[in-house]
Amino acid sequence: MSSIVINVAPAGGKVFKPLQWNRVHIKKSLDEICHSLTLELPISQKDLLHKHDTIEVRFYNKLITHNSGNLRVTTVRIDEITDTTDSGRKYITVLGRSPARDIIDSTWTGKTESATLLQVAETIAKGSFGIEVQHLPRGVDYTETIPVFAWDCESPWTQLVNAAENQGYVFTSNEAGELYLTKSGRDASQWHFILAEGMNIKSVETTESGAEQFHEYVVVSSKLEGRAIDPLCNNNRILTLNLSDFKLDQEKVNRRAQIELYRRRRRTTTVTVSGWGLTDAQIKSFDTTYEKELFFNPNFLIPVYIPSAGLDCTMMISEVEYRAEPSVFDCTISLVNPEVYMGKEGTVFKDKKSGLKGKKSSLLEQVAKRHNITPVKVR
Repeated sequence: MSSIVINVAPAGGKVFKPLQWNRVHIKKSLDEICHSLTLELPISQKDLLHKHDTIEVRFYNKLITHNSGNLRVTTVRIDEITDTTDSGRKYITVLGRSPARDIIDSTWTGKTESATLLQVAETIAKGSFGIEVQHLPRGVDYTETIPVFAWDCESPWTQLVNAAENQGYVFTSNEAGELYLTKSGRDASQWHFILAEGMNIKSVETTESGAEQFHEYVVVSSKLEGRAIDPLCNNNRILTLNLSDFKLDQEKVNRRAQIELYRRRRRTTTVTVSGWGLTDAQIKSFDTTYEKELFFNPNFLIPVYIPSAGLDCTMMISEVEYRAEPSVFDCTISLVNPEVYMGKEGTVFKDKKSGLKGKKSSLLEQVAKRHNITPVKVR
């Protein structure tokens, strides 16, 4: 029912041509501004693409009621092309990142004054690189004014990401290769997304890391300091962030310190599921797919029921890795507690249960049927 089509357009051009391909891997993460793409193609395609060309990946399904039955999954510009011969097999591998790579990689000097976060982002992205910036919800600007935003012989990107984080915004690329600002946490249950053992999860992995965890977190902004102590990291490790460029108030420096604590002690649960999002039956259940989310995406708040990992709550998707060969595709989804990106506001979701605990298998199957999911077994 579903298929993936991959197209290429020359640098600066908008006329796309289809490519033959062997396999594709796409990563989207809340910790990365750009989507990343790894694409393997037959050697016969070598002359069709070049460095800095644009590649788009599209998902086709006749059940999609808008946009001629297809949706973009990502748009990237080519960073690297490698020609490989392995045991007589010849192929090329293409690496690419979202167009925002040009902002990240460039260094220059600039300054804005008395502009909102959205206006600053538009000045940098659209003004210098022709990259559109959207605010979600559209048509409004709820971002706060930044008195002075200046950078000197450097990329302004790190400052821009910090400014977004200070205001509780996620700043990342969209499927069309543009940028968008949205508040942390989008409720995905409204589109019937759910992850549950016995329903749609094929494998589960849980990781705890202390490599970037500290006992004390200090955020400095002008003469103000915000501090947070992690009792679960009982040592002398300390992390200090200097955000004096942003002139934050006490509430914001405290919030940043607390978010750093949550983020660096996070416990990540990674699950693998078939497909890249909603099932055909789920898509078919909509009267229209217009303005519906169909793919698993970072920043989604999603009901999770994984008894083997002790989870029955609402979690946030921090990263998605889509993989495909022409006839088979699946994805790996990384889940964290919402407070990792939302701060204390996200702690309320730990008590928001999936509603599946204690239900017998037959009832789980009924729930799966209600969500139009074919149950699978956990490895």
